[in-house]
Amino acid sequence: MYTMMMTLQKSFIFFRDNINTLAKIYMNAIENDNYMDYCGKLFIKIFEQRPTIWKEYVDWVKDNIHRDGYEQKIFERIWYVEKWHECIDYAFKVLVDDMEFWIGEPAKLLFMKTQDNIVLERKKQWLFDKLHENRLDVGKCRKLIDVVVTVLPEWKLEFITEFLKDNKKMEDFEKLHLFPVFCSWSGSEVPLILEKIEFLKSLKDNLKGIDYIEHKKYLEERCRSFEKYKEEVELREYLENADYA
Repeated sequence: MYTMMMTLQKSFIFFRDNINTLAKIYMNAIENDNYMDYCGKLFIKIFEQRPTIWKEYVDWVKDNIHRDGYEQKIFERIWYVEKWHECIDYAFKVLVDDMEFWIGEPAKLLFMKTQDNIVLERKKQWLFDKLHENRLDVGKCRKLIDVVVTVLPEWKLEFITEFLKDNKKMEDFEKLHLFPVFCSWSGSEVPLILEKIEFLKSLKDNLKGIDYIEHKKYLEERCRSFEKYKEEVELREYLENADYA
């Protein structure tokens, strides 16, 4: 990996007047070793002179999403560039909008929580902008909220409430995923269920006015459903523990 990286750095100097050739070398290199630019510095150097490499890279990631590489480093760096909004627009369309099922991995690539407040605010701004822009397209809004629910759950109350300000249709609200489509836990499932119940109650309390009467009823019904499920889980776990006693 080190040898490959040094070779590419030398190539950058050699091909600085022919950046298109270097971009091709880079894209060919990651096919064989997607660890070679582990911090994304070389990618950004190329991007600064030839921004179209971003689209090539995103298209490559779409076909290699399960590779265990350092794509996250490059995706994080793209939030710092001047045209970050445009770059994320393209990546979201290719990696999330075009996905029919599980969006967890591409969502993490694009919106993984970071300690950098500037980048975190940009991520929030982009998601809010798209939520408002697509407020009447429940399919697109559901994907945006799926991203928040899956990757940045601490924002989901704010985002779902914001969606409901723009779109109060009950039939659209019912289509939203208020919790991750897939989840896992260790030990008892009860704390996870209690967390879901608490969130539903918080969301209900945040909805004010007669426009949300049906929404509140829906949330109350879901709370009751989770309460019943919690009792079933408690009994099952008790019996399972008793069997091992």
